[in-house]
Amino acid sequence: MSEQEFRNLVQNAAPFDSEEQADRVARAALSRLGKNLSEGEAFDLAEHLPQPYASAVHEVDDRHRSPESLGDYVDAVADEVGLLEEPEATLRGVFAAVAEYVGEDELANARAQLPSEYGAIVAGGEVPVEETFLDAVRAETSLGGEERDAAQATLEVLGQRLTRGEAEDLAAFLHGQATQWLVDYEDPAAGDFGPDEFVERVAARTDVPESTAETYVEEVSGTLERVVPDDELDRATAQIADEYGKILTFVD
Repeated sequence: MSEQEFRNLVQNAAPFDSEEQADRVARAALSRLGKNLSEGEAFDLAEHLPQPYASAVHEVDDRHRSPESLGDYVDAVADEVGLLEEPEATLRGVFAAVAEYVGEDELANARAQLPSEYGAIVAGGEVPVEETFLDAVRAETSLGGEERDAAQATLEVLGQRLTRGEAEDLAAFLHGQATQWLVDYEDPAAGDFGPDEFVERVAARTDVPESTAETYVEEVSGTLERVVPDDELDRATAQIADEYGKILTFVD
């Protein structure tokens, strides 16, 4: 579909006074959304939108390190475009149009990076209350009470092995403290070390034998495989040698 067809979807989905207003609100909503997404997810969503809406969601300044609350998001868009009456209902219509244009699955990937309260406006129904990554590790592994240390050490070393940009994209799906463990803010480059050194680094962080550290890595990576979408994991594994398959469950 074309730019005009997308604009028609937006205009028909909410009570706008004019096509110009529909265009202005859609651009503001997508631009603000882009600030709350990882750069990689914003780019993925932009690929499915026509210009100039693709640029609105992807080409943003001052991307937030963590998503803002729904109230702050709605207020910011409403203030920018002078949307004074029922802004949540209007934005719900905008995102219904976005879902129809890009597909619900694509929008769901973006929605997964947002707080659950965004289910009030983002098409596709209510988002479940987010499970933190540490909650997931505790629920799915048997690490004898060492789940936190295992998760933190594994994610910190994985973050050293990935570029900062890819680590930030993965971190967006790991609610809770784990979002900070994965990103190495001191060095944006990917480290050059193999799976054996990966395990050694985890062992050093957790003060356990390497055999135990390898179990930590396998269990935590298995949880990553569940909570992170396949396409995002594919981008991460593209930076990792195939030999990592012996310790990371999501590497073939």
